[in-house]
Amino acid sequence: MTKFLLGLFILLTGYVNAQDSLQSYSYYFNTNTCATFSKIDGFDKTNYFGRYKLMENERNQMRVTAGDDLVIDENGVYISKNKLLSISREEVRENSKYRVKNGYLHGILANDSLPTFLQDESYYFLMPTRAFLFDVTVKNQTLYKINTSTFMVFTKENNGFYSVLKINIKSNKITLSELDLTYNQVDGLTYKLTTENGIKTYLLTPTKQQWQFILTKFVVYDKYVLKE
Repeated sequence: MTKFLLGLFILLTGYVNAQDSLQSYSYYFNTNTCATFSKIDGFDKTNYFGRYKLMENERNQMRVTAGDDLVIDENGVYISKNKLLSISREEVRENSKYRVKNGYLHGILANDSLPTFLQDESYYFLMPTRAFLFDVTVKNQTLYKINTSTFMVFTKENNGFYSVLKINIKSNKITLSELDLTYNQVDGLTYKLTTENGIKTYLLTPTKQQWQFILTKFVVYDKYVLKE
């Protein structure tokens, strides 16, 4: 049980940092303009809406066990998952808002209870949460349609520049991919060079031809399949 709890805390979401044998560097897109591709407001309900389950591999068993689905609906694209939280035994005992009965914790959700277990002096439980990959209401995100099965999401980061996520939807399966450029490949693109926190940073502004090259440099990090 202890190993299971520790595993639930781990979720790697790194994107822009890269490193070769010579130096560290990072890259972002200078604007959220994706040359030659169509900007859209959301996903078509008939062709794409649904709930997709994470396909298990040797690295994500904890996430699968905890519950990790990808959902496409009118709100956008988001990961519906369970976040491990805890509340102290003392808080439950002293606050009448909370109650534990038959292994269920009452008082966290307004109209529902959550399975819980006692570890040392805390009750642990999994709280359903949403982590948006694309939110139709968020102004700092832009969605592009590359073709009938491929989409890209530009997200404005805290430094004012953009990261990119590629979403592929085909045959009731979804793959999420992140851009992975080597040092030499970045240097061959149109960019502005700057430094952030002592790290060389490339602000990319790809041409139409360079975008065709960039699209081949994404690597898949998660796969999902439509739930029946």
